[in-house]
Amino acid sequence: MSGLIMSEIKRDKGSLIYRAGHLLCRFVILGLRRVKVRGLENIPSQGAFIVAPNHSSYLDPVLVGSSCPFAISTMAKKELFSVPIFGRILPKINVFPVEREASDVGAVRTALKILKKGGPLLLFPEGSRGKKGRKSPKLGVGYFAAKAGVSVVPVLVTGADSFFSFKSIEVIWGEPVIAHENPSKDDYAKFTEDIIKKIYALTAPQDKETSVGAAAVGGADNARGVIETRI
Repeated sequence: MSGLIMSEIKRDKGSLIYRAGHLLCRFVILGLRRVKVRGLENIPSQGAFIVAPNHSSYLDPVLVGSSCPFAISTMAKKELFSVPIFGRILPKINVFPVEREASDVGAVRTALKILKKGGPLLLFPEGSRGKKGRKSPKLGVGYFAAKAGVSVVPVLVTGADSFFSFKSIEVIWGEPVIAHENPSKDDYAKFTEDIIKKIYALTAPQDKETSVGAAAVGGADNARGVIETRI
């Protein structure tokens, strides 16, 4: 893999619980599914940015988070925080609640605070889970990118629709996209639509690939670019 390598990214690795969960997810994913990660060189090495993946599976935030070499904050529906034990763990792994059926000013402020402090934030531009083309774009990605003045990194996750499947999973990180200057509300929607198009247009050559498992087992040396095709 040319360009950026994981050992060169000097960012917050998260709390002890986040790091433990991050490592556990890597080993679990490696043990149950074949996972290919591409485009890690596109991850900004400094400054805040928004991670914008497609959303077709419960696995999406786990796959995107575990493929990234540092901690990412994530917005999740408020109902999840009421789940026993699980709900108490979420804040410790950089997840904060949002009321989806209302204008949640608190969640907006939290998201902007994270970005203003230079932290990466994961937002799904399509909003809720579902198949491609069956969801209306949300304003969130365009709004937060413009308000915080940060770039957006599109991410495509494929093959994760079903947890118990023999299909390989791919997580492809695209090149950062800069938001419009002095945008209007219409620009928020247009920018979000553009990001969604870029997500589904992502492809990657076979020679740029990093194994999630290698990063978990071998550390920075192996993560430097395991150039292989896992079949």
